[in-house]
Amino acid sequence: MGMPILTLVSPEDGLNFIDRMLFFDINYSDPIDTFAADRILFEADKVATFDGLDRKRIEYVDVASDSTVRYSLILEPGLWYWRVTAENSSGLSVSEVRTLTVSKTMKRALYQYENVGKAAMPWSNKRTLYQYENIGKSPIDWTDKRTLSQYENIAKFGPLWSNQRSYYQYENITDDPPFPYISRISSTRGPSGSVLTLYGNGFGYSFESDVSNPDRFLRSYDGSVYINDLMCSILSWSWNEIVMQLPAEAESGPIKVVLSQPTVRESNVKGFEVYAGVPTDDIGIELFICARENPNTVLCQLDGAFNKAFQMVQNNAGSGSFSISRYDRFGGNNEYIRDQNFVLVKLDGNPIFKWIIEAKKPNYVDPSEHQIIEVNGRGILSMLGWAVVYPENLAEPVLDRKFTGTASTVLRKLIQEAQTRGGLKGVSIGWEDDKDSLGNTFTESINLSFRVGTPLTEVVTKFTDGLGYFDIEMTPDLRLKIYKNKGEDLHEEIIYRPGQAILSHQNQSDGTNLVNEVLIEGSEKSIAVASHSLSQTNYGRREGYLSASNLIGGLSEYGQAYLSRAAFPTWGIQGTVTTFTDTEGRKIKPFESYLIGDWIGWHIPPEGSDEIGFEGILRVKGVTVSEDNDTGNLKYTLDLHNAMLEHEIKLTQKVERISQYSGGSDVLSVTPSSSSGYSPNEINALLLNKANTIHQHHFTDLVDTPENLEPGKIVIVNEEGNQLILDEREKPEVFFQSELKAITGSNFKAEIDDTTFVGNGITFDANTRSLIIGESGRYCIRASQVASVYGEASLLIRKNGSGLKRAASVNAVSLNHSVSVIESCTAGDELDFYWNGTVTESMAGMDSSVSIFRI
Repeated sequence: MGMPILTLVSPEDGLNFIDRMLFFDINYSDPIDTFAADRILFEADKVATFDGLDRKRIEYVDVASDSTVRYSLILEPGLWYWRVTAENSSGLSVSEVRTLTVSKTMKRALYQYENVGKAAMPWSNKRTLYQYENIGKSPIDWTDKRTLSQYENIAKFGPLWSNQRSYYQYENITDDPPFPYISRISSTRGPSGSVLTLYGNGFGYSFESDVSNPDRFLRSYDGSVYINDLMCSILSWSWNEIVMQLPAEAESGPIKVVLSQPTVRESNVKGFEVYAGVPTDDIGIELFICARENPNTVLCQLDGAFNKAFQMVQNNAGSGSFSISRYDRFGGNNEYIRDQNFVLVKLDGNPIFKWIIEAKKPNYVDPSEHQIIEVNGRGILSMLGWAVVYPENLAEPVLDRKFTGTASTVLRKLIQEAQTRGGLKGVSIGWEDDKDSLGNTFTESINLSFRVGTPLTEVVTKFTDGLGYFDIEMTPDLRLKIYKNKGEDLHEEIIYRPGQAILSHQNQSDGTNLVNEVLIEGSEKSIAVASHSLSQTNYGRREGYLSASNLIGGLSEYGQAYLSRAAFPTWGIQGTVTTFTDTEGRKIKPFESYLIGDWIGWHIPPEGSDEIGFEGILRVKGVTVSEDNDTGNLKYTLDLHNAMLEHEIKLTQKVERISQYSGGSDVLSVTPSSSSGYSPNEINALLLNKANTIHQHHFTDLVDTPENLEPGKIVIVNEEGNQLILDEREKPEVFFQSELKAITGSNFKAEIDDTTFVGNGITFDANTRSLIIGESGRYCIRASQVASVYGEASLLIRKNGSGLKRAASVNAVSLNHSVSVIESCTAGDELDFYWNGTVTESMAGMDSSVSIFRI
């Protein structure tokens, strides 16, 4: 069995430093077994035994083999011993010790360090930025109102340090949050050569040091911006903003910042879509025939086509149609106008859409030249319907295939399987397994099954409209692309008004799937009925069935939640527009000024009997383009959703994700509809109210009959609204329940009340007042305590001394500090609960508890 190896990269042994802020780089490797290090412990002390009062300690856990970790400390002047110890998962450990010296300097100091505590007058920090010696010694409560960082206390909490008032965290500058960090881009799409602004933090200065914070200047400057692997031109660079220009050859992909000083560090990525600008105008619709054997080879242009039209719809194949004389040199040629040939649509010279000929209808009016052929078909996204979900093993086929992982990975796998079988020729996949086409990462983990024989178009519908994981499109060159979020908010820039562009306008609704009375399957084959009386009165009785098998209670409420989404028709607007120039002289038209998925403004003043009119923000869900045969003018018919309808769609998708018991940070992170004004917390509150998911719910596996049930999970949205937790009513295999004792003070362990705890598989250590995990597994850990706090204080869950999750706090307000986390634990792991900050009042009782469940 191999021994782990520690390589102390820097600093060298015995070095003398003037700066008090020091960085330590350590490489860990296990060349034989490549075991990960369970922990790498860094210690610094003024005595060689490492048990003195000045000892500093920082720990990393779960470090992969052949990884380099960085520690940073602020050390007082003097001789220091420092030691690094690594222990791998097999229990073997190795340790290295070195020394260093920090020299005392008095450069341009406003005060003398040694005499800070000896001044006859009371100490005040009105004229200084930091108090080095006396941060922990001040007789009054230390506050952070006038400083950017507290140096002394950073090292005492290691990766747990959270300082909302600081620009960055010194200890975690390379990992949490990652620096450099891009928060957003001025635009998420545009043509090559676009000038963009990156907003974020930690980019570094390219000139001049920051007088108020010289450490920031030393943190690094000098770097580059890339889109994919292409370097972009830099126009200006500052700490939190970079103005750059895309190269002419840029293609859609991730944008990132790479710093080269003092070490190479990469930022997170933000996706950017590059699209071709429209090269000309007023050409209208042009149609080109492409061979079905080679969809990207143009055979001819249909100059004689008329009644030309096409429709593009979000996450939908769309359609196309035209008419042509059967005496036309191309229209009468069966080599061109034949089933499964492709029709390329160019709009004003720009390739916009491609569809497949699926039907021809000859129209023999008379024996003259009026004999025509009507041709129509669906967009090339419908090609995914040519492939189905296949059994993994034909020798022993399973009729239902289970899938886990990200939805993008599942779809990519199914397409690649079809191509291996010889299908979907010419289709290329424009994304990686767990990233969209712009480089944005998916973090959800789905848990569902598809029946063998399901067309891939239905799989796409499930992932897009059903679960809302991504939006999908297929470009005219048969390249599939997916986007985590498709569309921009342009309602302040794009506004349609009557007299300028709107030829016709109508509110519309769709009652196709209207249901106002639901039968709900309950425990012991019982049936409950939930009805929506108002909807039933208006639309007549329309029955539906909702499987909510083996509910303990809340049958009617569950049905009412369903009815609240289904009892009224969906609402939208359909408007027909033409191009026009706005007040600033810009042409406004689809596919040039805005795309499908964008939000635009729509204004109709009251007129005649209409005393209300309409002024709102609408999302473009579909565009139908048709050309006038006489004038050649284009007409655009837009299918539009308002913000409330889009909000309801997102809410339904979130409920659907929960019903699938999918996991990951993306499950409940469905963002509010653009411009709707809803915050994520409001959405989660509505979800809890409408879906009523706080009850025992055994979800059916394959069929909706009680005889074929498989036990499921209890599903609850946690208070932060960003993860799934389990309800104690399921009585999991291993659990723990206890109250927390009411204690006041600063930075203390919230003690378990050993008189109230009930546990199985988790023990209570009376000496350390901590909980010990008895068996390895995945646990849901929750803590809650009512307390008033001073300043920034919060209740914290810790495992083996490392922080997992902290609760929010409000200064001087008595509130319930609740925090929960789902965490994998091994036997022997130590759990405790810690108050970071000052608690002025703490109350025991029902709201002061700890609950741990085995998942």
